[in-house]
Amino acid sequence: MSAFEIVNWGEVILWPAIGVGCLVYGLKKGSGADRILWILAPTFVLFGISDFIELRTGAWWKPLGLLVLKAACISVFVIAAFQRYRKSLKSEASEGAPESPDGGLEAQTVEKTIGANAADQEPARHELAGE
Repeated sequence: MSAFEIVNWGEVILWPAIGVGCLVYGLKKGSGADRILWILAPTFVLFGISDFIELRTGAWWKPLGLLVLKAACISVFVIAAFQRYRKSLKSEASEGAPESPDGGLEAQTVEKTIGANAADQEPARHELAGE
């Protein structure tokens, strides 16, 4: 067995196992699970199947349908990673930021900046007044 075959057999097992993991995790989370898990689970299984086909054909680009399948799976993985990254940025921005009825975090930041500038200028006013 060549190194190519060993690696592909590993991938034939790995990708569907990750897909099953996504499915199990989604089922455990229930309705709170991300929709992307339900898309990733079958996509990982399909990606494993594409590696099995690759073992039979000897190349990831032959036949053309195999290349299209792999490209589609990788596209889904990239989109899912991008969405997950965006979601993590949104959750980081909202963590620890108290909600305020008069404009939220942005208004609080402006108030703090204005307050900090006024505090910096306070000693200068006293110096000008001769105090």
